[in-house]
Amino acid sequence: MKKLLLLSLSVGLLFGPIDAVSANTENFFVNDAMIEELENENLINTRNFSENSDSKVDIKGDTVTVDVQNENGGLIIDASTLEPRTSYVMTFKYRKTDGYLNSFGGHTDGIWEDNVVYLDGKKTSEFSDNKSAFRADDEEVHEVVIRFTTPRDESPKSRLIIQPNRGDFDTVTVEMTDFYLVEEEVFDALHEETEATSESNESESESAESSSESSNN
Repeated sequence: MKKLLLLSLSVGLLFGPIDAVSANTENFFVNDAMIEELENENLINTRNFSENSDSKVDIKGDTVTVDVQNENGGLIIDASTLEPRTSYVMTFKYRKTDGYLNSFGGHTDGIWEDNVVYLDGKKTSEFSDNKSAFRADDEEVHEVVIRFTTPRDESPKSRLIIQPNRGDFDTVTVEMTDFYLVEEEVFDALHEETEATSESNESESESAESSSESSNN
């Protein structure tokens, strides 16, 4: 039975150090073929999002708009219901809608490991790095994939915090969508399967085109 995650807003401790990461560092993103299965396995429910004095949150359907008031603002996921010593992958998309965006990162409460970010398919750094999920001060949609391993022991204080303008006083409004959180082995299996299917389809298409050209000649 899936466990829904409770979400709030706050500040906490930094991520732990990065260890080995199993994912490829190139072209690592959520493809459309993965969406249905990710929705079936998803541990996040946006109805459980909330806010604190450092941010304002507006939820419409599956879209979450976060208005960051200062450097402590951000969206917090209460991860106390996750299994201990287990690897997970969380993904979401964001775009700036107002203000000035000059950084994007986050952190956790508790001793978490293997916290590494892929931004628009490319590996960047630890999520605690202010620039780990930052591309530019633009209004384009950016996709973030975060890999992490939960602490060895269960803790009611384990939380994952998403922070636009982490460590900066500029105000900014960011719209976030497509939140998914699943165990790492589920994500990797889906990613590998869909990538293999995509490559197979491309190969078949190229073969068909080649055969067609040969027949015409």
